[in-house]
Amino acid sequence: MNKIVKTTAKRRIGKKVPRATFSGTLEVGEASLPCYVLDDGRRIFSTKGMIESLGYKGNANAGEIFSSKGLQPYILAHNNPYEEAGLIDFVTDRGTRARGIDVEKFMDICHAYSEALEGGELKGRHDVAARHANAIIRATSKIGIIALVDEATGYQYTRAEDALQFKLKLYLAEEMRAWEKTFPDELWRQFAKLTNFSGEVIKNRPRYWGYLVMEYVYCTLDADVAEYLKNNKPPARKGKNYHQWFNDDFGYKKLNEHINQVIGMARACDTLEEFKKKMDYEFKGKPLQMDIFANVPIETAEKPLKIDTTFDEALSKIAKAPKPDK
Repeated sequence: MNKIVKTTAKRRIGKKVPRATFSGTLEVGEASLPCYVLDDGRRIFSTKGMIESLGYKGNANAGEIFSSKGLQPYILAHNNPYEEAGLIDFVTDRGTRARGIDVEKFMDICHAYSEALEGGELKGRHDVAARHANAIIRATSKIGIIALVDEATGYQYTRAEDALQFKLKLYLAEEMRAWEKTFPDELWRQFAKLTNFSGEVIKNRPRYWGYLVMEYVYCTLDADVAEYLKNNKPPARKGKNYHQWFNDDFGYKKLNEHINQVIGMARACDTLEEFKKKMDYEFKGKPLQMDIFANVPIETAEKPLKIDTTFDEALSKIAKAPKPDK
């Protein structure tokens, strides 16, 4: 044991200690978690705050807690997220030394508690901790925790809003979702109306509608995510679709909300050209140039008023004109 400690100490000598550039407190249910964003971009919770959020005393020995008999198998099943060597030594924004744990590893610990509770393996204070962990899981998620920490610390205002990796993590799941009926039949009915398609839209849709989906669903939702899907499309076989890559916590919800907006826009349009122009205006910032008199014969359309006088002459005539009777 001593040899291991000495080796670890030697490794730490000369190693640059990261500093917290942002800090804040994340309120999750009844838990208050001090959180930090380090100068290398890592998001962490303080180990003391982590312990207290689970209902233990702040001075409790985390190593002993997480190695308890009932919890240990579940901790190991999550690749042992709490390891002494994996803890992060850092300098707080106040200049003091502290120790923290990566926010995603903390969520793995919460899930280990939840699974141990379901298995009936926990008693006493560990049972209470598992209930705290479940409350934290309900209030957040592994994907959403990053966005929440950024908001709590103010880092969201510094992070590039179009940072591709952040958006991909927020929108897309690490593994493809199980198939669900994501696109409602009403979307296809509206596409049929706009493209004058008279076939059965539920069973037999034109392949070129895939362009409409990519251009006016995915691209108007987020162009970077759409580009990623284009370049990393799923294998060409039944049951593998782009929407299966959206995570349940954020991306799938946003996708459904956006589809409903697209349907509403399509209902308000009579032609595909009108739909495209309105979508480009609403979601891409392009100027709206609708053909107001498109269906009016040229000979019956109202002609613009021709003014055959100068601006100064017109003003002079207005000034000399008799006042109307009251």
